[in-house]
Amino acid sequence: MAAIGILQSTLGFGDEAIGLMLALFMIQDSFGTATNITGDGSILMIINRFFGKEKNGSQESTSSTDIESETV
Repeated sequence: MAAIGILQSTLGFGDEAIGLMLALFMIQDSFGTATNITGDGSILMIINRFFGKEKNGSQESTSSTDIESETV
């Protein structure tokens, strides 16, 4: 975390407060990452619905059964 120097010098945080800030950062960072991945997937699904390739009047899907039938 690049802000440790700022927390110590400018804001006067001690070692205990720095440890608490690092722990809080690690907890919230995982939630932010999960939200980012979920949002990216949602946007991808919306874009695919509007601009995805169509096959026989319905939207093309690539399920495992489609892939297996093509390889056999």
